[in-house]
Amino acid sequence: MTAAHCMTNAWFVHVFIGCDSPEDLHGCDQTYSIFDPQFMISHENYQDDNLFAGNDIALLRLSTPVVLNDRAGLVCLPNVPRPADLGAIEVAGWEQVCKGCASSPALKTATMLLLDWTSCQTGWIPSNPSALSEKILCTTNATGQVYFGDSGGFGGWRRDDGRYEQLGVVSFGLETPFNPERPVVFTRVYDFLTWMYQTMLTSKQ
Repeated sequence: MTAAHCMTNAWFVHVFIGCDSPEDLHGCDQTYSIFDPQFMISHENYQDDNLFAGNDIALLRLSTPVVLNDRAGLVCLPNVPRPADLGAIEVAGWEQVCKGCASSPALKTATMLLLDWTSCQTGWIPSNPSALSEKILCTTNATGQVYFGDSGGFGGWRRDDGRYEQLGVVSFGLETPFNPERPVVFTRVYDFLTWMYQTMLTSKQ
């Protein structure tokens, strides 16, 4: 699962699993290469020229199942849009702070405070008055920053049973590394569960 905007103009995709650093991809536990566009599946209603419309989600079909071990595990899918008492989510990424800049040598994490939809919409009006999709999660950027290299990444929480649950996929923030008042927008996974299940069934045929 990733963001649809990461698939724009993509001829192929490499998937690296169980990596300690993007600078040493030979040390990754498992590697996959996807060259068939049928296995890079973006949501059919995604609009590359209007991220505010939402639907920024895509699935990648791997040639063989991932081998689960201490370096490769699963995240859970949500059964509600977000837990009612959840005030923040964890975000993980490689902290590429500008287009063309090198990524962090180690995976970075941050805790981001959740915002309601109205506050998120208000935070974006100065640069784009278009209405935000309601199929999103939104966070403030004041307690942790999302950068260019974090797109398509994890936004979620660690449940009481110790397992991670993915609530959102990093969609956009534009100027957020340099403007902590601009909210960060995530595609809300819960709203696309039916699409995901249907897509997985169809892609097996």
